[in-house]
Amino acid sequence: MPKRRRKAEVGVGVVPNEYVAAVRFDVKHAKCGKVTTLPGDVADTFARHPSSYTGLECKGCRKLVDLVNEEGERVFTWVADGRPVGVVGDADLEEAGREKPVEHKSNLSDGS
Repeated sequence: MPKRRRKAEVGVGVVPNEYVAAVRFDVKHAKCGKVTTLPGDVADTFARHPSSYTGLECKGCRKLVDLVNEEGERVFTWVADGRPVGVVGDADLEEAGREKPVEHKSNLSDGS
């Protein structure tokens, strides 16, 4: 029988040591309107690597809910500031004392 994963492990990748957003604990689910308080380790992971989770356990719906619905919309927001959960914006980087990464383009030719 395969090892059963805990809910907090769903979708977890390698977590960097630098914060890219403020540590926030309370999220609101758009569908039911209920607030869920994240465990400390989950909140910390979101602050370091926001895309590490694909879903959260909603206390109102009493089930695991994907962060993005079928229409591609984020379904959880942070109670503290109303920003979507799982997205890092310029304001998040500013709060964390980081600059927006510069996008590098390759100068290599594709051979054509």
